[in-house]
Formats: sequence, structure tokens, C-alpha cells
Amino acid sequence: MVVVKAQRRVSARIQEKQREEKQREEKLRLVKRRVDLLTDEIIGNNGAAVDDGDVDDEEKSTINAFSKSNKRGRKVKDAENVEKEEEVEEEKLEKGKVSVESTSSGAELVDGNVVNFAEKSDHAKVKETLRLFNKYYLQGVQEEEQRCCRIVEVDSKASKKSNKSKSKKGDVPEDEAKNKAKRPDLKAVSKMMKNNEILYSAKRIGDIPGVHVGHQFYSRAEMVAVGFHSHWLNGIDYMGMSYKGDYKNYIFPLAVAIVLSGMYEDDLDNAEDVVYTGQGGHNLTGDKRQIRDQKLERGNLALKNCVDQDLPVRVIRGHDCSSSYTGKVYTYDGLYKVVKYWAEKGLSGFTVFKYRLRRLEGQPILTTNQVRFINGRVPQSLSEIRGYQKNCCLFRIVFMTSHI
Repeated sequence: MVVVKAQRRVSARIQEKQREEKQREEKLRLVKRRVDLLTDEIIGNNGAAVDDGDVDDEEKSTINAFSKSNKRGRKVKDAENVEKEEEVEEEKLEKGKVSVESTSSGAELVDGNVVNFAEKSDHAKVKETLRLFNKYYLQGVQEEEQRCCRIVEVDSKASKKSNKSKSKKGDVPEDEAKNKAKRPDLKAVSKMMKNNEILYSAKRIGDIPGVHVGHQFYSRAEMVAVGFHSHWLNGIDYMGMSYKGDYKNYIFPLAVAIVLSGMYEDDLDNAEDVVYTGQGGHNLTGDKRQIRDQKLERGNLALKNCVDQDLPVRVIRGHDCSSSYTGKVYTYDGLYKVVKYWAEKGLSGFTVFKYRLRRLEGQPILTTNQVRFINGRVPQSLSEIRGYQKNCCLFRIVFMTSHI
């Protein structure tokens, strides 16, 4: 007689936990890979390896923890080799007596050859800032996991006690009750702001040094860390009245950057020519459709002032990306001139402000795809359009009275 062992059934709750664990491991793997790529790019740009002195103990322990968990790691050159390379470079400079002369364009002349050291250093600063952000992000992920584990332990103990008696509020530690969940990316940005580690904390019109057309950010928080776009949620970044003293000849507020990510149903992206919908009035946490009228204030007024004063804005496009730890990638597509603006009834029947933007000439060719509205749903019938039924009734009354 053959005994067939029944397969153990797994509850839906356990399956959900297993899926979440796999997603968490994959997310951590992508973050670790992002840190490694940034380190490799910094090594390639500077022409030398990063020695142990460039990485503090806190960062080293954080990265090592993720390296062990994923059984992946990369070897860094020994400090002795780096010191030898530096000594060789110093000897070459002393023997060659390289003459360095400053030029008016910001470049430098080295033995008659123009070398743009400023551009290289700006690019390196951006990479170092992103590397610091990822360090804080990894720490935030670890802290959030530890917090969740402590809550699970407290809940399990409370459930055991509930069999005998009802659990009291005192069963949960006071610190755990106050320590609520916080997104690791926002926690990293807050820490950088507190430590004055934002690369370009002051907003500026035009391009940002070290960020060229085609540069990709793997989260909105990364753009905040660099100072490329100062809002992790809003689509329009603008300079407020506090900048009036620095720019006396301009009328504020002034828009400096916008993000196209498919959040508004009335947007129209034709690559070189864009119709951008103003901010406000849409269902942010729901189907992303417009639910009320927009007002000409804040970012909307800032874009209108760009039209009046003929000022360009930076345009960033957001697309889905499976290799990003956030599931999105944001690409800088260059400067666009805000040609005109107008107000009209949108697809959902509410008043929205629209802005036509045209890409400035002389910039690198676009390599990103257009952004489409994919999060919401266009009205499927005329009855869904705001005011349609009311207008139909008025039309019938006028039609009937005119034929009596």
C-alpha cells in the first residue's frame, strides 16, 4: 500500500507575507546595485579607485550588511595601491611642471590643451550626492524593517495574551506607538536637508551644473537631494517671493522645472512640443481624474509668469522601469520655452490651465518616449461629463418654448 503524503496548504496571509518578503529582497538588491553603479561611475570619472578613507564606518557597515544578505559584493582596491597611484601622479606633475592658466569660459589650459575641470567636478559632485542619498536610503530601509519586526513581535505577544485576558494599551511600548512608518526616501532627504547636504539648495533658472540632457534619476527624492527638482510630489517646481531680492528684474513666482509622469488626463506629450496641465484639482489618491476646478496660483501662476517673461523651464519625463528600486525612472530632456497658456474645460468637465511648451533648439536629440496618461480613465459616456445633464435640460426647455 502506497501512502501519499498530502501537500500542506498555505494560507493566503502567509502567501502574501512571502510575496512581500521577495519584493523587499528584490528592492534591496536593486538599491545595492544602484550604490555599486554610482561607486563605479565615480571611480571611472576620477581615474582612481575609492579607498577606505572615502567611506565612513557607518556607510561601510550598511553596504556590507546588504552585501552579505544578497551574497553579492565587490572588491575595492587596497589603500596602498591608491597611495602609490597618487604618488606617481604627484611625481609626474612635479617633473613636467604643468602650466595651468585660467580662461574666461571657465575651462583651463594645460600645456596648451583646453580641459574643462569645472564640468568634471560638477558631475562628480552630483554622483557623490546621489551616493550619499543612497547611503541614507539604505539606512532608512534597515530601520523600517527593524521597526516592523518589533511591531510583529509585540502583536504576536499581544495575541497570545488575548486568549487569557484582553490586551491593554500598556502592552505596546510607548516608543513603538509614537514611532510611525516613514518612507526611507523621504527620511533620507530630510536628513540631508538637516545636515545641509543638498547639493544645490538654492533654486535656479536654466540648467543645473553636472546634470546634462539624458541624465536619469531613479526616484523623485534623488532629484530633491541634488536640487534639480525640489518637490517629491508636486509636478511644478517654482521660485517663490523669497527670491525677489536676488532677481530684482523678474516678477515672481517663477517656474524652474516640471515633471511629466502621466498624472493628469489632459496632458499631451508630442516630444518636442508639449501641452502641460497645471496643478491642483485632481484625485491624487484615486483614479487621478480631475475632480474640481484649478486656480491661477502657486505653480500655475509661476508658469504663466514664465510666458510673460520668456523664461525656459527644465522638463523631466517619468517612465516605468523594472530595474529601478522605485519602479520608475526620471529622465532630464532639456530646456523648454513656455510659449502660451489658456484655461479650458478638461475631459472631466472642470476648468484646467494648460501651457504649451516648445523645446529649445541646439540641444541633444531626445531619446525618451512620450508620456501618456495611464493611471485614470477617460469618461466613457456623455453623462459622466460635468454639467452635461444640466445643459441638456436647458436646451430642451429652450427648444420647447421656441416651438410653442
